[in-house]
Amino acid sequence: MKGLRLSFRVCVISLLASVVAWFIPTPYILRAPGHADDLSRIVSVNGGTARTPGRFYMTTVIYQKANALFCLYPLFDRHAELDSHQRQHLFARRMAVSAPPSIPLVDEPHTEMAKSKYYARVVALRKMGYPVRIVSIGVRVDGFVGNVPSARVLGRSDVIERVNGVRVRSLVQMRKLLAGCTGGATVHVEFRRGSQLKSGSFALINFRGLALMGIIAQDALEVSHLPVRIRIATHNVRGASAGLMFTLEIIDQMTPGGITRGRRIAGTGTIDLDGIVGPIEGADLKMVAAHRVGARMFFVPVENYPEIRNLYPDMKVIPVRTIDDALHALRQLH
Repeated sequence: MKGLRLSFRVCVISLLASVVAWFIPTPYILRAPGHADDLSRIVSVNGGTARTPGRFYMTTVIYQKANALFCLYPLFDRHAELDSHQRQHLFARRMAVSAPPSIPLVDEPHTEMAKSKYYARVVALRKMGYPVRIVSIGVRVDGFVGNVPSARVLGRSDVIERVNGVRVRSLVQMRKLLAGCTGGATVHVEFRRGSQLKSGSFALINFRGLALMGIIAQDALEVSHLPVRIRIATHNVRGASAGLMFTLEIIDQMTPGGITRGRRIAGTGTIDLDGIVGPIEGADLKMVAAHRVGARMFFVPVENYPEIRNLYPDMKVIPVRTIDDALHALRQLH
């Protein structure tokens, strides 16, 4: 009876300690392998075949603000580590993106995922021969570089259509237009905010001799109607790094017999509308997640290849620059 009471007290004390530790903040971010998910359970193409031989996997990484309890996580996973909040902040700034015109803006990480899904649909359908038309209609504002004058006129997701009366359809065109200006000069812009057309003026900033608006921007793209219904249900997964694998899974389901040749294939990398694969964070941890589910082939952006090329001798790591590189590698499988 005495031993039973002691065990009960130990359990109660342990439980209370865990609860207290949960609410104690730390200056760290937990960085650890996430999971590898079978994309045939996530992606559904209308008229496609989801149960083809082989599997494509998307991989994830855990980036979690670490309370005192989470600081114990590395004791149970040798691949986990604790990073400072500053590193995580830089990561978030580097990966910040905005959504395409037809996708509602939500918080940044979810917007990255929305963009990733949208771009994957477009790229895959074009690769399958569907005539999906893409037109640049202006310059979309994603954010601002500090407290610049433009921030008092423009807002995130605004689409700039005219600068000093000149119609602009792309970021490259707008940069050329500003090349003849000087820092401190005033520019007049016309922009679209939702369905409203607005205008305003502000001074350009001077950065190393260049006259700039001080905005983070990209081309605002208008895409024609997608002819095939494609559902991608990721639920709480965030970020844009699954773009490449979404694209491959869609093509796999739309190809008779699939394209995996019966292999378990994982990977990571963003995708843009030109089919270019972009670098990501945490490639090493994603490869760990892939290895744990038995994948022995891993696609990775060329920029991330050096950090993981020798991580697992029994995994074939394939660096890619474009979706075409990945498709070519798949065609070489026997």
